[in-house]
Amino acid sequence: MDVAPATIFTHLLEAGSGTKHMNKRASRASEADPIRRRAEKDLKAKSAEKIAGKDLMQVIHELEVRKVELETQNDELKRIKHELEDSRKRYSELYDFAPVGFLTLDDMGTIIESNKAAAHLLDCSGTKLIGKRFHLFVALDYRRSFAEFLNSALVSGKKKSCETLILKSDDTTVDSLIEGKAGPGRDADKKHIRIAVVDISGRKRMQES
Repeated sequence: MDVAPATIFTHLLEAGSGTKHMNKRASRASEADPIRRRAEKDLKAKSAEKIAGKDLMQVIHELEVRKVELETQNDELKRIKHELEDSRKRYSELYDFAPVGFLTLDDMGTIIESNKAAAHLLDCSGTKLIGKRFHLFVALDYRRSFAEFLNSALVSGKKKSCETLILKSDDTTVDSLIEGKAGPGRDADKKHIRIAVVDISGRKRMQES
């Protein structure tokens, strides 16, 4: 079939025009690549910032939780401290105002602590008692038995007792029962003995009558 030259020319023009349009689109796409790359880069940066923001918020949350935990622990420690202080105060009052004489001796029989009843029984103020050897308040005839009591209590670690005669500053004597038990002292390698001294002179008089 014969095609007219004009028709061929028209087809060629259309083909050329299409090629130009394709080239233009390719050129535009080529020009758009740097913009796309920049857009992708910006998007990644924003995503990283978002992730970093989430991480930061998580860290802040953890710090806030930890802060609350520490405050709670601090309140609990304060409560325990107050309870211990109250307990120590009650113990001190019971110790000081007990009707029985309580003393703490070291392993050599030196007085470390004493309460008011002990000071009254030994006829010596509490401050003057500290640092004195307890055997000085024991009548001479009873010092050996007291030394044996002290040694037995320290060695056995069990409760021991002995009857003795307490010598007061005015040279009068008081029949007394001493009970004591050894335990760990302030220094790990030394022992202390806690003793109770009871006035039994009334009981002695009843036995003799």
